[in-house]
Amino acid sequence: MVELAKARLAGNRLTDLIAPLQEPQKSEEFRLKIKTTDFKPYGTGVIEQLQAFVDTQPDWAIVPKNYEGVRVACQSPDENGWFLLRLSLHDPVLPLNIESNVPGGVAKITQRLRDFFVSLAELDISALERHL
Repeated sequence: MVELAKARLAGNRLTDLIAPLQEPQKSEEFRLKIKTTDFKPYGTGVIEQLQAFVDTQPDWAIVPKNYEGVRVACQSPDENGWFLLRLSLHDPVLPLNIESNVPGGVAKITQRLRDFFVSLAELDISALERHL
């Protein structure tokens, strides 16, 4: 809101502020179902495990100051995008959003995430696997 007010004082509009933003080549959303009844601790644990996994990936970096879940920048040229995994407040799901600026990038990110998620027994990743 502050930036919008500053832009207005400078004679600019909201469209001027967002004009340089790039549209992603592709974006996908998946809802990964948690199969255990005590889903909040399990979902929080999945996010913590994912953060540890990301730390082992040389071309992925956790984006700081994210207030819901974990957001990761995927920096390799064949991925060039990001993903966000968060825990739903009310439903036993982990919404996963993936965007990429290059053709095939979402599929590459999805495959790497699938390889991580497949070992988590209480997580239904069928929605993710249907995409591959």
